Amino acid sequence: MTDQVIILGDGAAGLSMALAMAKANKHVTLIGANKTPADRNLGGVQMAANGWSALSELGCDAAVWEHAKRLELMRIMSLANGHSLVSIPLDEQHRRQPYASVTRHGLITSLAAAVAAAPCITHVTATATHIESHADQAVVIDSDQRTYKADWVFGADGMMGLCRQYVDGGDKITPNKITPNKITPRRTSRYATRFHVPLDTLPPVLASASTSVWLGRMGHMVHYPLADGHLNLVVMTHDSNDGDDENRQAQRWASVMSLIAAHPWLDSADQNLARENAYMMPLQSWPRCDSWIRGRVVVTGDSAHQMPPHLAQGTGQALIDAASLSRMLSGGMAMTDAIPAWAGMRMRRIRSVLASAEQAGNLFAPPPILSPVRDIMVGLGGMAIMPRILDKIWSDQL
Repeated sequence: MTDQVIILGDGAAGLSMALAMAKANKHVTLIGANKTPADRNLGGVQMAANGWSALSELGCDAAVWEHAKRLELMRIMSLANGHSLVSIPLDEQHRRQPYASVTRHGLITSLAAAVAAAPCITHVTATATHIESHADQAVVIDSDQRTYKADWVFGADGMMGLCRQYVDGGDKITPNKITPNKITPRRTSRYATRFHVPLDTLPPVLASASTSVWLGRMGHMVHYPLADGHLNLVVMTHDSNDGDDENRQAQRWASVMSLIAAHPWLDSADQNLARENAYMMPLQSWPRCDSWIRGRVVVTGDSAHQMPPHLAQGTGQALIDAASLSRMLSGGMAMTDAIPAWAGMRMRRIRSVLASAEQAGNLFAPPPILSPVRDIMVGLGGMAIMPRILDKIWSDQL
């Protein structure tokens, strides 16, 4: 009998896991809030060789490449003087290709199209409100009281989603209801502000095929061009602890504008960089997941490992979750054997990636008084350390 699988969440992690299960000839019910990609999927992500390997395993690399722009250089720059501290060629000679920026909308559209074409996947627009696991099956109930039963449930619905709450064991189960004790992030001292800026309003140098990290006193910023004619710009700043919420929000925005004003090719007066065109969010630090499995409920993607943005591995690692399980199942392993083996392998690899991302974040964003020391350290040792760390992550594929 073919395994029945439920997947909660229809972002990149949920869509890719649905494709992995379909490739293994499982019957899939994908439950999510959006049956088609929404306009909220603006901006982009960077995809290194490991992410492209995962997309190839899932049969989507060619479709996603239609929404990609090849990047050929990675730079770490100083906002204080405009000097280049680290310059890493993204070339075939160093085995750092393919490497490209991908629009979020294009990535989700490509994965969703492949899901829609798979006859064994049913995509349901709903909100799951209850989950339980028994010896022989898992049960999900949605907000309309519809019941879904399957052999396995995969949670790709985020850190605050139902599956992560369930797997962590922080729930109170009654015959008809599950009430999660919410997981809460650790206090953060940094915020990320995202912009999606038309390239034709910017100096031509910003359209060059490179990704740049600019280190400043009050934070840092990352930018790279996208295939849709925009610049993906993320500004990361230290939070203020002074005043009420309104005052702190004003101080956060002032920090963003001070970094943009220090950039040699960006103009803080550009209306595309106005507050109404920005999306600001805290860089939250979440507790680690001790296990990815509880009974017949499994977490994947951000539900299992919320990735700091400092090494651009969040989306790539979610794709690798799905592709690596697909590879195991293609070897003939039963789900009951493959899932524990896969979870153990992925947890070991993710620990290393998370540690490297957190170290990069600490290096990029020290207390403001130490930023000159940081620039010296990165300038002196960056070329000896950064390529080695990145090459290890990018080459660790499936």
